[in-house]
Amino acid sequence: MIYSHIYLFLLFIFTSILNIILTTHLYPIMAIGVIYYIFSVLLHQKEYYKLCWSICSFLIFEINFGFPIFSIVLLSYFIHTIVVPYLSINLSINKSNYLFTILIFYIVFIIFMTLFYSLTQDLLSQLLINYFIDIIILMVIS
Repeated sequence: MIYSHIYLFLLFIFTSILNIILTTHLYPIMAIGVIYYIFSVLLHQKEYYKLCWSICSFLIFEINFGFPIFSIVLLSYFIHTIVVPYLSINLSINKSNYLFTILIFYIVFIIFMTLFYSLTQDLLSQLLINYFIDIIILMVIS
């Protein structure tokens, strides 16, 4: 993937429009897995100055869904630095595999969402559909 500033800015605009317009009028397509994957890749490559676009995308998502500010950024950092390396060592899975990292992110995100909302069948199905949409988006981008 090309991680230039223009590409990340366009992805920020795309995910912001998805989160603002579609969640109010249509089905909530979050694209949060794509944002997390880019966040983890940039964090792994130590390109901290490019992280501002993914952090801004997380902030738009948090404001739109009513989460505390910077909570998903901290959750993503925790997953990237502690959870994914621990599970990749114990399960002997390559941690650069985006299917695995996004699945772990969504599992922890489901646990995080149950703190703010009650876990219902609709919420679980929305997150499962969003996981598959994120995988399709990453297959097209990669």
